[in-house]
Amino acid sequence: MRRSYLEVARHLFSARPGASGRHPLRLALKGAAARLDPALIPLRLAPVLATVPVTYRCNLRCPFCDLESAARAATAPDEADRLDTLMRELAAFGVEAVGLTGGEPLLLPGIEKTVALGTELGLLVHLNTNATLVSRDRARGLLASGLFSINVSLDAGRAETHDAIRGRNAFQRAVRGVDYLIEVKEQMGFSTRVRLVMALGAHNTGEVQRFLDLAGTLGVDGCSFIPVHTTWSSSERAHLAAGSDAATEVAKDLLAARCAPGSAIDNSRAYLEGLQGFFCGEPMPRRCSAARTSIVIAPDDRVYPCVPAASRAVAAAAGGLSGRQLRGPSRHGRGLREVFTSACFLATLDDELCTACWWNCHRELDIALGIL
Repeated sequence: MRRSYLEVARHLFSARPGASGRHPLRLALKGAAARLDPALIPLRLAPVLATVPVTYRCNLRCPFCDLESAARAATAPDEADRLDTLMRELAAFGVEAVGLTGGEPLLLPGIEKTVALGTELGLLVHLNTNATLVSRDRARGLLASGLFSINVSLDAGRAETHDAIRGRNAFQRAVRGVDYLIEVKEQMGFSTRVRLVMALGAHNTGEVQRFLDLAGTLGVDGCSFIPVHTTWSSSERAHLAAGSDAATEVAKDLLAARCAPGSAIDNSRAYLEGLQGFFCGEPMPRRCSAARTSIVIAPDDRVYPCVPAASRAVAAAAGGLSGRQLRGPSRHGRGLREVFTSACFLATLDDELCTACWWNCHRELDIALGIL
C-alpha cells in the first residue's frame, strides 16, 4: 500500500467521531461500497476523496499541461467565498479528504483560510503546488492552517532539466519554497507532511537518482512519481509511450529502489509495477473505483468522477479533442449527493479514457482497497 495512504488511514481511524464526524464503520462501509458495480447508484455512499482545482491559472507554462487555455476561457471566478461554500458542502456530504490543486492554488491569496476552514470542519486537506510562490511567511500561514499534507512538483534533481520543462529559475524558487516549508515545520513543530512529486517521462528519466538524492538533502517526508500521459486518448498515450525504453528501465529501477530499506519513495510496489506496463504501452486495468470513491469539482463548478475525466473536458473545451466530448454535470441548483448519483456523472467515463490512465491518486486508492 502507498505509505501516505497508511498515514491517512491511521489519522482517519484514530479521529474521535464527535470531533470530526468520522466513524470507523462509515469508512469501512465506503471501502466495501467501492467494490460495487457503479451502476448500483442507490447503494453508493459519499466519496472518500474530493479534488478541487481552485483555479486553472498558473505562474508557469509547462509544455505537458493543457490548463492555460482553460484559464483563459474560464467563466467562474476563483474566489474564496465560493471555496468556503464548497468546503461546507463537502463536509456536509460526508467526504473524508479534500485535495486543493490547480493550476497553481497559491495564486489565490486566501487559500490558507480555505484550508483552515476545511480543517475546522473535520476534513483532511491536502495541497498540490509548484512551491515557487512559497515565502517564509506563506509557509508559516499554510502550515498553521492545519494542512495535512503538501505535494511539491519537482521534475528533476538539478536546475537545467527542471527549468527546461517549467521555466527559468523555477527550480531555484521551488527548492527555496521547500526549504521554507521544512524550516517552518521543524521550528514550529507542525505535523504537515511535505513531499516531492516528479512527473516522469522520456524527457527526465536521467534525473531520477538526482531527484531522490535531492529529496534526502531537503529532508522531505517522502517522494512519489506519476507518468506524464494523455489520459483522454489511448492512441495518444501509445504514441507518448513509444520510444520510452529509458522510462521503462527507470520504472524497473524505481521498483527496486522502493523495496530497499529506508526508501523515501511513497508509491506502492503495485503502482510501480503498473508503471512499467504503462511505459511499455500496455492497456491499463479498466476497473477503477473513482466513480464510487472520488469527486472532482472544477473551477466552472462542473463535477467529474476523476482528474483525467476533468482534464479531458478541459482539452475538449479548448478545441483539442474530436469525437466524444462530455462535460460533467453542474452543481448549480443541485446538491453534491444528487450530482454524485446522477447518470451524467458516470457518463463522463468510458473505456478509452479508463484504459489509458495510470493517475496516481485514483489508482493507488484502488490498490489500497484491493480492487487492483
